[in-house]
Amino acid sequence: MNCTTKWLSRTALALMAGALFVASVFADELTNGSLSVSIGDKAQTYKLITTEEQLVFESRVAAEIDQQWVKSTDYPKCQSAESSFGDALGAGREITVACSGLEGKPDLVYVVQMYNQAAYGTIQVKVRNNTKSAISIQSIRSL
Repeated sequence: MNCTTKWLSRTALALMAGALFVASVFADELTNGSLSVSIGDKAQTYKLITTEEQLVFESRVAAEIDQQWVKSTDYPKCQSAESSFGDALGAGREITVACSGLEGKPDLVYVVQMYNQAAYGTIQVKVRNNTKSAISIQSIRSL
């Protein structure tokens, strides 16, 4: 390998690493003309902010399962992924957060959607049962 090839390889690696870093920094925030929603450091909470940077609210999600409340902040691991969506109200971006790893408990999954051309979004919370036994869900809270 000559010096030019080594330099190009190192430069390409540095650029890829930089791109991955930028993607990870911005992957947990959605913004439109009026609102911004961001996912917390450990993806266990989310907050809604106006474009003037005024906090509207900060929240976690929870579900009452078998008469016991389980909150997103109880889980040791929450992972997020960003994608596009489209429905009858328009197109936008969404962040799906899956919280898992709590012994004997199902996963909590929440999806935060922000519309591109509208001053609103949605949040959906799901319970994904990966346990070996049946569960009973009494309530689900998104806020």
